[in-house]
Amino acid sequence: MDSMHLLRYKDGLPLYQQIKDIIMCLIANGEYLEGALLPSYRELSNLYHCSIITSKRVYQELGREGVVRSVAGRGTYVMIGYEQVIEKRRSILNQAFREAVELSIVNGCSTEEARNIFETILEEIKLEGDNTKT
Repeated sequence: MDSMHLLRYKDGLPLYQQIKDIIMCLIANGEYLEGALLPSYRELSNLYHCSIITSKRVYQELGREGVVRSVAGRGTYVMIGYEQVIEKRRSILNQAFREAVELSIVNGCSTEEARNIFETILEEIKLEGDNTKT
Protein backbone atom coordinates (compact mmCIF):
# COMPACT_ATOMS: atom_id res chain seq x y z
CA MET A 1 0.00 0.00 0.00
CA ASP A 2 1.32 3.42 -0.91
CA SER A 3 2.04 5.30 2.29
CA MET A 4 3.09 8.34 0.29
CA HIS A 5 -0.50 9.55 0.44
CA LEU A 6 -0.32 12.19 3.12
CA LEU A 7 -3.10 12.61 5.63
CA ARG A 8 -4.42 16.09 6.26
CA TYR A 9 -5.06 16.49 9.97
CA LYS A 10 -6.18 20.12 9.80
CA ASP A 11 -8.83 20.04 7.07
CA GLY A 12 -11.62 18.59 9.23
CA LEU A 13 -12.09 15.42 7.18
CA PRO A 14 -12.09 12.47 9.59
CA LEU A 15 -8.96 10.32 9.53
CA TYR A 16 -10.90 7.14 8.73
CA GLN A 17 -12.47 8.89 5.72
CA GLN A 18 -9.08 10.00 4.41
CA ILE A 19 -7.65 6.48 4.72
CA LYS A 20 -10.79 5.04 3.12
CA ASP A 21 -10.37 7.46 0.21
CA ILE A 22 -6.73 6.41 -0.17
CA ILE A 23 -7.70 2.74 -0.36
CA MET A 24 -10.41 3.56 -2.91
CA CYS A 25 -7.79 5.39 -5.00
CA LEU A 26 -5.40 2.47 -4.77
CA ILE A 27 -8.14 0.13 -6.00
CA ALA A 28 -9.11 2.59 -8.74
CA ASN A 29 -5.47 2.79 -9.83
CA GLY A 30 -5.29 -1.00 -10.08
CA GLU A 31 -2.85 -1.38 -7.19
CA TYR A 32 -5.35 -3.68 -5.48
CA LEU A 33 -7.30 -5.95 -7.79
CA GLU A 34 -10.53 -7.73 -7.07
CA GLY A 35 -9.84 -10.55 -4.60
CA ALA A 36 -6.66 -8.95 -3.23
CA LEU A 37 -5.93 -9.25 0.48
CA LEU A 38 -5.66 -5.85 2.15
CA PRO A 39 -3.37 -5.06 5.10
CA SER A 40 -4.53 -6.26 8.52
CA TYR A 41 -5.98 -3.77 11.00
CA ARG A 42 -2.62 -3.59 12.74
CA GLU A 43 -0.68 -3.13 9.49
CA LEU A 44 -3.05 -0.39 8.39
CA SER A 45 -2.77 1.37 11.74
CA ASN A 46 1.04 1.21 11.58
CA LEU A 47 1.09 2.44 7.99
CA TYR A 48 -1.08 5.49 8.68
CA HIS A 49 -0.18 6.04 12.35
CA CYS A 50 -3.75 5.62 13.50
CA SER A 51 -5.51 3.47 16.06
CA ILE A 52 -6.71 -0.05 15.34
CA ILE A 53 -10.22 1.27 15.98
CA THR A 54 -9.74 3.69 13.08
CA SER A 55 -8.48 0.84 10.88
CA LYS A 56 -11.56 -1.21 11.73
CA ARG A 57 -13.79 1.76 10.91
CA VAL A 58 -12.11 2.13 7.50
CA TYR A 59 -12.85 -1.48 6.60
CA GLN A 60 -16.35 -1.33 8.09
CA GLU A 61 -17.21 1.67 5.94
CA LEU A 62 -15.73 0.06 2.83
CA GLY A 63 -17.66 -3.10 3.69
CA ARG A 64 -20.93 -1.18 3.94
CA GLU A 65 -20.28 0.16 0.46
CA GLY A 66 -19.60 -3.34 -0.86
CA VAL A 67 -15.99 -2.54 -1.72
CA VAL A 68 -14.38 -5.03 0.69
CA ARG A 69 -15.36 -8.11 2.66
CA SER A 70 -13.79 -9.12 5.95
CA VAL A 71 -13.47 -12.82 6.73
CA ALA A 72 -12.84 -13.69 10.37
CA GLY A 73 -9.35 -15.15 10.82
CA ARG A 74 -8.45 -14.58 7.18
CA GLY A 75 -8.44 -10.84 6.52
CA THR A 76 -10.13 -8.22 4.39
CA TYR A 77 -10.48 -8.69 0.63
CA VAL A 78 -11.29 -6.36 -2.25
CA MET A 79 -14.70 -7.30 -3.63
CA ILE A 80 -15.00 -5.02 -6.65
CA GLY A 81 -12.77 -4.19 -9.56
CA TYR A 82 -11.22 -0.84 -10.29
CA GLU A 83 -13.79 -0.04 -13.00
CA GLN A 84 -16.54 -0.26 -10.40
CA VAL A 85 -14.61 1.92 -7.97
CA ILE A 86 -14.05 4.53 -10.67
CA GLU A 87 -17.76 4.49 -11.51
CA LYS A 88 -18.66 4.81 -7.82
CA ARG A 89 -16.25 7.74 -7.43
CA ARG A 90 -17.60 9.44 -10.56
CA SER A 91 -21.12 9.13 -9.20
CA ILE A 92 -20.11 10.68 -5.87
CA LEU A 93 -18.18 13.44 -7.62
CA ASN A 94 -21.04 14.12 -10.02
CA GLN A 95 -23.45 14.51 -7.10
CA ALA A 96 -21.06 16.84 -5.24
CA PHE A 97 -20.59 19.03 -8.33
CA ARG A 98 -24.34 19.06 -8.97
CA GLU A 99 -24.95 20.30 -5.43
CA ALA A 100 -22.24 22.96 -5.78
CA VAL A 101 -23.66 24.17 -9.11
CA GLU A 102 -27.19 24.29 -7.69
CA LEU A 103 -25.89 26.28 -4.71
CA SER A 104 -24.09 28.72 -7.01
CA ILE A 105 -27.28 29.23 -9.05
CA VAL A 106 -29.36 29.80 -5.91
CA ASN A 107 -26.80 32.40 -4.80
CA GLY A 108 -26.86 34.20 -8.14
CA CYS A 109 -23.37 33.29 -9.38
CA SER A 110 -22.73 33.64 -13.07
CA THR A 111 -21.19 30.75 -14.99
CA GLU A 112 -17.92 32.66 -15.18
CA GLU A 113 -17.91 33.41 -11.45
CA ALA A 114 -18.60 29.75 -10.61
CA ARG A 115 -15.82 28.65 -12.98
CA ASN A 116 -13.40 31.11 -11.34
CA ILE A 117 -14.29 29.82 -7.87
CA PHE A 118 -13.73 26.24 -9.03
CA GLU A 119 -10.36 27.08 -10.59
CA THR A 120 -9.25 29.03 -7.50
CA ILE A 121 -10.14 26.15 -5.20
CA LEU A 122 -8.41 23.68 -7.50
CA GLU A 123 -5.20 25.75 -7.44
CA GLU A 124 -5.37 26.09 -3.65
CA ILE A 125 -5.69 22.34 -3.26
CA LYS A 126 -2.78 21.73 -5.63
CA LEU A 127 -0.63 24.16 -3.64
CA GLU A 128 -1.62 22.51 -0.35
CA GLY A 129 -0.60 19.15 -1.81
CA ASP A 130 2.72 20.55 -2.96
CA ASN A 131 3.34 22.10 0.45
CA THR A 132 2.74 18.82 2.29
CA LYS A 133 5.33 17.04 0.14
CA THR A 134 8.16 19.38 1.15
